[in-house]
Order: sequence, then C-alpha cells, then structure tokens
Amino acid sequence: MNVKDTVKRSLMLYPSVSINALAVYEHLFCTNGNGYEWKNGELVEITTTDYTDSPIGNVPTMQQAIEKSLQFHLRKSIDMLGFARTRCEMNCITSGKSEDEITEDDVVNEYNRSLYVDISEDVDLIFKTEERLNDFEVPTKEKYPKHRFIGEFSIYPLCEYAKMCCIPDDVKPDWLEAAEWTCNFVKAHPELWTKNYCDKNEEWIAKAETRIAEIKKQRGLL
Repeated sequence: MNVKDTVKRSLMLYPSVSINALAVYEHLFCTNGNGYEWKNGELVEITTTDYTDSPIGNVPTMQQAIEKSLQFHLRKSIDMLGFARTRCEMNCITSGKSEDEITEDDVVNEYNRSLYVDISEDVDLIFKTEERLNDFEVPTKEKYPKHRFIGEFSIYPLCEYAKMCCIPDDVKPDWLEAAEWTCNFVKAHPELWTKNYCDKNEEWIAKAETRIAEIKKQRGLL
C-alpha cells in the first residue's frame, strides 16, 4: 500500500494517537516494535486489527472507522468505572465536599460523560481525516502544532530497528521520500528528542542520511 493510503488508514483507525501526518510518520519510521515491517519496498502492517472489519492493508470506510472506535471504547469502558469513581473523589477534594456524599448516580454520570467525550472526539477526528491527511508538505515545527492528545510530543529514540535506519534496496519511491521527510524533520528538531539519547540520535540520523543518499545515487537521483 502506498504511503498516503497507509497514513490515511492510521488516521482513521487510530485517531486519538495518529493526530496528523507527523504522528504517523514518527510511528512508522522512528518507533520500535511499531507493528510494521519492510516488505517489497513498503512498510506493511504485520499486526492484526481486532476492532474493525477492514482487512490489514486496506483503507477503511468511514463507517468501519467509527465502528472500530465504538468497539474499542466500549471494551475499554470495562475499566472506566474505577476511573470514574476516582474522578468523583477528586471533584470532592476540589469542591470541599466529603467523599461520603458520592452516590452511584454520580459515578455513572461521570462514566457516561467520559465515554461520550472519548467517542465524540474520535468521531470528530475521523470526519476530519481528509483535512489531517493533506498536511504533507516539508515539515516545520509550525506546521505540526502540539495536540492535547499527544501532549508533550517527543520523537522515539532511534536505533538500528527504526525503519528509517534500515531502508531496503527495493524501497519504493514514495516510501523513500517519506523516510527522507521524516529524517529531515527529526534532524531539524532536536528539542523533540528524548533526553539522554541525543548522541545516539545523531549517530542514527547520520546513518539514515547516508543510506538514503546511497539509494538515491544508485537510482541516479543525486
């Protein structure tokens, strides 16, 4: 599957994590054990998706993406009752009320509110997939603002297992371009690197740049 469809699939199926192209590229090319492997010149998803009828390698429909979100949050909601009670207790602390005043209705209402917020935010992002998908220009810090779901965004520490650092000879043109895109972004933004890994990041960025240059030279692109 080409890069654009791979990114679109991730934006639709994992909206709260894959906020924009940057988040997907960072996951694809920097993150260890990300569920993708190089195969026939493309990064191919090798893990199964439990919550959707969309087969691996296919871009889901809007309906499939929303159904996946609903199923995921309903499964997760089994653990949310305890969280809802904790939220009610925290609300008591800030309001000066006693925890003894918490009723089961309070807990259920907090549970329903949290579940509704999670699902509605996912659905909103899914409907904005095309808008998020079109963010494919040369990356700058300004074009990829931090999002409240990502929080303090940081780049996963690079190593030999990062897909950006082990590009195969048969890499397809769009995937080579995407790897170089990510490499340029990572290099340009050391403030997003995880502390204590800066030396290693510099080392692996240099190796990735060398590898990209080798492939481009082989193909007469340099």
